[in-house]
Amino acid sequence: MAGGAETYQRYTAGAIMLHWLIASLIVFQIAFGLWLAEALHAESEAMRAAAFEQTQIHKSVGLTVLALTVIRILWRLLHPAPPLPSTMKWYEKTGSHLSHSGFYALMLLMPLTGWAMVSTSVQFGSIPTIYFGLFTIPHLPVLPELAAEMKTQAEDAFQTAHLILAYGAIALLLLHVAAALKHHFRDKDTVLARMTPFVKPSGGLTARAFAPSISPARAGAGAILAGFAGAGLMSIVFLNMPDQAAGTAATTQSAPPAAATDPALWVIDDTASTIRFSGTHTGNPFTGTFENWTAEIRFNPDTLEESSVRVDIDLASAKTGNALYDGTLPQGDWFNISEHPAGVFEASKFTFADGDYQAEGSLTLRGVTEAVSFPFDLTISPDGTADMRAILTLDRTSFGIGIGPDATGAWVSKEIEIEISVQAQQRERGES
Repeated sequence: MAGGAETYQRYTAGAIMLHWLIASLIVFQIAFGLWLAEALHAESEAMRAAAFEQTQIHKSVGLTVLALTVIRILWRLLHPAPPLPSTMKWYEKTGSHLSHSGFYALMLLMPLTGWAMVSTSVQFGSIPTIYFGLFTIPHLPVLPELAAEMKTQAEDAFQTAHLILAYGAIALLLLHVAAALKHHFRDKDTVLARMTPFVKPSGGLTARAFAPSISPARAGAGAILAGFAGAGLMSIVFLNMPDQAAGTAATTQSAPPAAATDPALWVIDDTASTIRFSGTHTGNPFTGTFENWTAEIRFNPDTLEESSVRVDIDLASAKTGNALYDGTLPQGDWFNISEHPAGVFEASKFTFADGDYQAEGSLTLRGVTEAVSFPFDLTISPDGTADMRAILTLDRTSFGIGIGPDATGAWVSKEIEIEISVQAQQRERGES
């Protein structure tokens, strides 16, 4: 036994807690990450779908490890480690210091390279990170703005680095565990007991807290690290703030009164009118609604040639009830609301045949305008209340929606069904 002393010095309770919490999360991350790498490219669509959903957990745990590592380094600066046993040889002490430094580097670089990989991914870069389903973690600034070719190269580099670091962590972890067990069972010193709860070295030694004085250099280094961490967090949030110009569309409402020569105008019942969309994601169905849209309806069944409709849709108001989808839709590869906040449907040609109305017009999304034609059912009651319903199918890729990460429809269906339901009250001519 080293030195024959009756007591030995242990790490603080905070250091022990952080050590085992981070260690547990790293072991989980490595195993989980290796499974994800295989499952995301599995032949089974169900397996790929399950893996895709679980990537949010992997990203959330990785960012947790990053945050805990920063805290652990701050703690270490303010609470130095207790001295190693005097019986350890110089090369053992050097190896211990190097392995600990290596662990700190890995605990920082593994989540950072993963974060950078997500931020530059062409396929998954438009998909936000929803931290355990609670809130969105933005991408690393600048990286999402790289050109497509540079993003692909950067993603490959970060992915390779992430994988190498993972295997490096496995090797270092095995070495670390083997060394700790060697010290405990062969050397019978206090190395393992210093950091492991409920483990005592042989010889009946009693643990005592190690509480050295903190040097000004350590305190200053801790303050600088905390300042850098805070500044980095603020810059990431600031540079990823959404453009306030996007999402300025008003809530559902009808247009102002028109001149008496216009066909009948209609006041929409906001509570009974909806625009819904639906499709599939990795084989699983999803539905959503556009919560904010405006409509200007000049329609008279007796004068179809003079009728017209314009609908302005606030694309930022698309909601599915799924935080991952709702965070993805506004992104550049999808609706790109920072540059194209609104979708516009305009129709000025209506026909009626065989009991069905037909609307012909155009739909503009992401700056792309496509001709749209669809039938609709219309019932107008004697009191002037109208009930209109229509279902049409659109190819999202024809508008450039999602063509970067998913042009083939392997993840999200290319065909999106739009269901329109409008209830409105006829406005009398001259009514204000």
